[in-house]
Amino acid sequence: MRIAIFSGYPYPMSLEEPLRCGGQYGPFFLSRALASLGHEVHVICRGRKGDEKHQKLDGVDVHRYHSYSHIGGTRQSMSLSLHRLVLFIKLVERYEFDVINAQTPIVFESFVAKRKHLPIVYISQGVIGMYAKNLSMSARDLLNKMAMRFLSIPAAKHTFRKCDKILGVAKDDVMKIAEHFKIKQDKLALIHNGVDLSRFNTQVDAGGIRAKYKLDGKNVILFLGRLHPHKGVHNIIEAAPSVIRDFPNSIFLIVGVVDSPGYQKELAKRIFNSRLDSHIRIINDVSERQKPEYYRAADMSIIFSEGYDPAPNTIIESMACGLPIISVDFPARYEKIKHGINCLMVPEGDVDGLAKAIKKLLSEKDYARVMGELNYKMARYNYDARFAAERFVELVKNISK
Repeated sequence: MRIAIFSGYPYPMSLEEPLRCGGQYGPFFLSRALASLGHEVHVICRGRKGDEKHQKLDGVDVHRYHSYSHIGGTRQSMSLSLHRLVLFIKLVERYEFDVINAQTPIVFESFVAKRKHLPIVYISQGVIGMYAKNLSMSARDLLNKMAMRFLSIPAAKHTFRKCDKILGVAKDDVMKIAEHFKIKQDKLALIHNGVDLSRFNTQVDAGGIRAKYKLDGKNVILFLGRLHPHKGVHNIIEAAPSVIRDFPNSIFLIVGVVDSPGYQKELAKRIFNSRLDSHIRIINDVSERQKPEYYRAADMSIIFSEGYDPAPNTIIESMACGLPIISVDFPARYEKIKHGINCLMVPEGDVDGLAKAIKKLLSEKDYARVMGELNYKMARYNYDARFAAERFVELVKNISK
């Protein structure tokens, strides 16, 4: 099958780069998994300064365009680019695509695809409008809110109308997409995100990370994700003093990419004021290749978002690396994690509850170990990136019928 994938973000040159968000993660790993199954995959994405216009990377043809403007930063991304349309027209003429996969709103390109009778399958990482709740009142975020309201959301509605199938990454979110955009259920389907289990697993050697940060003999509590207010890192820092008071050999690793420089400064200020800088470390821009080592160096993974964050990839990454999870109680996550079984769930913003959950896993080591082992098994049976690729191909074939 010959597949064209639209990504709103630059395509990483290699695993040595950090992946910025789910909107970049989805096209990257789906394209690689599809290519590993023998499909011909072409990704159409924004280029960065110095990037080649066309490259073959790990079996994936990457075609880059210049974007006049880019709306993103909330896991939803849209490019304003005449170059993308011109590039797509050329690629459609050159290659006989079997399907178009949009992971970003496409407007003019959808008319081209329909004129060529090409099916369009949209993969949504969530309901675009609901991500606006995660934005602050800063000048940058206010501009993003306006852009989402007047550009991204109308573009998404148009794309959805043109699509043959719309895929959500969680059952609860599929229902929200249907309700929010008034879409009939027969046009919707579920596709879980997946991880590369050859990289994310319990056999990863974390010795280098443990030695680098002197973690041997320590309780390691990990956050891995974007440093943005809606990821709730401030709540983890607020919970830290209570944990360290009862478990003084604990280390909090805050590992992420900087999405909001002002927020990182605020986090650093809170850490300094709490006088716990020897117990809390912020580590920036870790490469995609190194991420599994940080998971395996940890005793637990905290995914404590605020606002709308339905199915972050860190859940299945943590599961694949055999970690117990502490999560905010969010319905879209119930398919993967259940309180008291393979995670502990805490109400949004409940710092005391978060501290108690961390201390429970630190004090009940056998319970935490069994939880992590179950997560590992669930990930291997359900969240292999190749399974997601196979599911995608199956859905496309059903459209053709």
